[in-house]
Amino acid sequence: GRPVCVGGSRKSLIGLTLYRSVDDRLAGTIGAHLSAVKAGANIFRGHDVQEHADALTMYAILDGINRG
Repeated sequence: GRPVCVGGSRKSLIGLTLYRSVDDRLAGTIGAHLSAVKAGANIFRGHDVQEHADALTMYAILDGINRG
């Protein structure tokens, strides 16, 4: 029942998993954060705010459509 904060932006786990440098981890970061949304997270700390806002908006819209 408490808010969950995730701060996965540009973390080494993404780099190690996708073999990406720190400057090339945006897609991996957004993917990780969207997975966290699905698991119940609702607060995010990170870089690339506009890109995250767009991805989270699309996720919410598409999730609403898929739920009917």
